[in-house]
Amino acid sequence: MSNQAMKKLTPLIEYNDRQYLLVTPQLTSMPKRLLKQPLGTIELQRHHIIDALDFAFTGI
Repeated sequence: MSNQAMKKLTPLIEYNDRQYLLVTPQLTSMPKRLLKQPLGTIELQRHHIIDALDFAFTGI
């Protein structure tokens, strides 16, 4: 896989002035009961997340 493809599949997401790598190929599910109180939102990063998911599922 090319470097450009990996960057699209694993974008950097910013939260509280820190950067995190969204490792889309390792996404999984978990029971809702394990989730606690939200710490914040990454809504402003939505387009990066959607692009990564779209690329993971469609390759586009």
